[in-house]
Amino acid sequence: MITISTIRKAFALHQFNTLTLVNNGVILNSGKKSEKEILYSELDKIYIKRNNLNPIIELMLISLPFLLIYIVLQYAPFEMLIIASFFSIFPVFIAVHNYKWYVLKLRLKDGTTHCKRVSLHLKSESVSIMDKVYCEHLHYQANRLMSA
Repeated sequence: MITISTIRKAFALHQFNTLTLVNNGVILNSGKKSEKEILYSELDKIYIKRNNLNPIIELMLISLPFLLIYIVLQYAPFEMLIIASFFSIFPVFIAVHNYKWYVLKLRLKDGTTHCKRVSLHLKSESVSIMDKVYCEHLHYQANRLMSA
């Protein structure tokens, strides 16, 4: 019998800090919690996903400098308006436009997903690790098919 708790368990999302390659799988370490070993036979997919800001949060961040300029317009001279607009609108537009992060995800055959947030600077390192894991996974599948 399928219950709601088994469905939640099947689509659970787990965070990890470090990924270590071993002969028959990978070991995920999540800080204070114990390490979890995932065999290549359990691995379904490994990929990196790019995330952006939520559009509602983006709209709020963009509208905040305009509110500041409206307040400055009401109570300050025109010169202050130019300075406030330059120091508030342009940095916010640049920050909102460039704000993104990457997530390294490992999805198992049972539906459980393990993820790690990756910065833009460490993306190339994560791609090389992901490539090694994927090659080992393909090597494992080829050996399994050859032995069958």
